[in-house]
Amino acid sequence: MNLELYQQRMIESPGIKALRIDGSLLQEEFEQMSLWMGLHIIRTKKARELLFDSTADYERRFQAELRKEQLFSAYYRYAYTHVIAGPNFVITSDDPVIEFTCHDFYIRTCALSPQKLIFLSPFDGKFEHELAMHDFFNAMMLGSPGDYLYSHRSDLRLDDLREFARSYDLRAVLEDVQFEVSKQL
Repeated sequence: MNLELYQQRMIESPGIKALRIDGSLLQEEFEQMSLWMGLHIIRTKKARELLFDSTADYERRFQAELRKEQLFSAYYRYAYTHVIAGPNFVITSDDPVIEFTCHDFYIRTCALSPQKLIFLSPFDGKFEHELAMHDFFNAMMLGSPGDYLYSHRSDLRLDDLREFARSYDLRAVLEDVQFEVSKQL
């Protein structure tokens, strides 16, 4: 099976199915969703440019890099959704998953729909910001390394989002993150 077909059958389809579930996720569904997010992190254009020497190198090392993402995704023990009240909405891009730091820990997020976000965190509780959540997320998406933004509406306030991204320094920064895997008894 070629890599693209493998990604579609084993990661994309089950991951999207898990992302669409309302309410609590079973452990297997959470793992599928995490794997989907990990896939989107390592196959972005920017990650491929920085991590891999060529398409052949990406294909050769894909499973090892995906396994690292699986190990790192165990860091995110809690998930919650945030509903965006209309008429507000969120956007996405060809780089749909965002990771950012909050104090001294990481949060991973993506849009499930124009009206719903999902957040993964190592701690229980909900992320808050002084910006409205849709503006915060959309400004982060605007500052992400993706090439394209996707919106279901034409009234996206790009000038405001650029100002939010500038004012709050919401821009993509690629970092090496070190983590330790330990066995739990």
